[in-house]
Amino acid sequence: MAIINRWYQILQIMNNYQSIKQKELADLLEISRQTLSKNIYLLNNELDQIASISTEDGVYTLAVFDINEYEKILAGKLKRESDFNSTTKRMAYILKRLIGQEEIITIDQLSEEMMVSRGTVSNNISTLRKIISDYEVEIIGKTNNGLVIIGEELDIRLIYVNYVMEYFPPELVTDSFKNLLSSYCHKNDIPAHITRLLTSVIEVSILRVRNKQLLKFINPYYENFIKNTEFFEYIHYLIEENFDMSLSATEMDFIVYPLNVFNQGSGIKKVYNMNKTRHLFNQIIENVEQIFSISISKDQFFDIMRYHLTHLTNRLVMQLDMNDLFFEEVAEKYPSSYAIAEETSRTIADVVGRDVPKAEINYLTLYFEMELSGNGVPNKRHIAVICHTGMGTALIIKNQLQKVIGHDVHVTAYSQQEVSDETLDKYFAIFTTIPLRTRNTKVPVIQMNSIVNDSFVKEQWRKIEKNSLISDNKLELVISKISANSNYLDLINQMSEELLEANLVDDNFKDSILERENMKSTIFDPTIGMPHALNFKNRKIVLNFGKYDKDTNDIPKFVFLLAIPNNADEEINNLLLDVYDFIFRISSDSNLIKKLSDVDSEDNLRQIIMED
Repeated sequence: MAIINRWYQILQIMNNYQSIKQKELADLLEISRQTLSKNIYLLNNELDQIASISTEDGVYTLAVFDINEYEKILAGKLKRESDFNSTTKRMAYILKRLIGQEEIITIDQLSEEMMVSRGTVSNNISTLRKIISDYEVEIIGKTNNGLVIIGEELDIRLIYVNYVMEYFPPELVTDSFKNLLSSYCHKNDIPAHITRLLTSVIEVSILRVRNKQLLKFINPYYENFIKNTEFFEYIHYLIEENFDMSLSATEMDFIVYPLNVFNQGSGIKKVYNMNKTRHLFNQIIENVEQIFSISISKDQFFDIMRYHLTHLTNRLVMQLDMNDLFFEEVAEKYPSSYAIAEETSRTIADVVGRDVPKAEINYLTLYFEMELSGNGVPNKRHIAVICHTGMGTALIIKNQLQKVIGHDVHVTAYSQQEVSDETLDKYFAIFTTIPLRTRNTKVPVIQMNSIVNDSFVKEQWRKIEKNSLISDNKLELVISKISANSNYLDLINQMSEELLEANLVDDNFKDSILERENMKSTIFDPTIGMPHALNFKNRKIVLNFGKYDKDTNDIPKFVFLLAIPNNADEEINNLLLDVYDFIFRISSDSNLIKKLSDVDSEDNLRQIIMED
């Protein structure tokens, strides 16, 4: 990886975490601690007088001294100042030449222009082909003619926005135009990073329109929420007036996408049509309820999730990655909600036609965790949350605070542009995910390293509650001996039959669970299979555990067959979620795998579940 890209990875993580252990940062970057130390030393030289990353007792901490210059660095200043010794700068230049000009270009020309060898250019193009394949765009070499780039116009533009504009400043957008645009955006409380993205999109659109490469189609799941606003009309007028061109409705829908990808405060009144979002949401919930046999309050959850889901689909269409807050800890902290979010991401990908990145799955996890863990107590204590991801994140934070401090909280979300000492002084506490411009307030300011660290006391109390349900026999455990020659369906049939013979499930249970399995496999990974169906006979959760000692691709190592009570009460639903958490944690916990491999009795299994 080019060193400048690693610097930006470090800055992204430090900007979100503020403080992080050296080992954790090295693990996130997948580099050694020695390499990390060298990178931070070099990065600090570049950040001179602007910011600094210091270390004490094995913990790195970010301090920002000049917020304006720091924001310029976050916006790509270091990348733009780099030269062609940087691999990523060379690749950005190759894309710039292929997309930005109409004539075909040769490897020899690129080699001469960047003053590197022909072999270096060829290697860079090979790497580029892999990167842009995610956009379904290709670089084609034509015999005796050179190179061309082919793909959908939308995807070609997005590549230019996401890769080229990071390294090269606008050439068509003049300083006077940028000043007009920035002034108007500032007047409407548009954050600086959105204004910069909007400037880049305008640059790319003008370039392509002048080259007669017109945008005629955008994925139907993209929506322009500001098309009937004064802001939209002014941007339209500003571009056509300054660049002497006429733009179609589709072109304008694309140009303003930076205003349609984040759910955050601004002076623009967005208008939402939730029909597509509701249709997608219904598909998600139907799939989740069918696969996991859980019940979700659809209308209430839709009210909480709809704006996030609407902006999420826009981000997916526009290939905009979310880099915020959570990293790897969400899957470990909330394994069942993460499994539900992963399944949700597959539904979204099928409908929208774009893969869902890991960061988005983390956000979905927290929405499901918020819903499944329960919310909705009246608000009393007033807390301000400052972040750039909107009210959805504020609600997630609110839910976490309720878990940790045990009191009701009223959360108000602000963007960085909206806050002042006077605004914040009335609050009990302030939680922020970004460095504050103002720090003179007397109210406690908590810079969030993570919003998902529950207190030790709450964790222990939760264990007591869960173990009480398990020890009170709300969970019936059975252990099956699995035949070495069984396939997965035979195994489900055998385990269901055992429950039927033990009078633990209704007469139709076996048919129901096999029918569900034929619809969709319940093998979640090579470690766990979780066939499950509703049980109309028993008011307890029945868990039949089987372990398969033979290595095979067809049968997971452990099988947890669940019979879930029909019309389960809240107590049983909470226990079911705890059982899911236990099951989905197994594949990432080698100690738990060893313990389960040695299970020889129901009491032994119950003890392992309670200990976990």
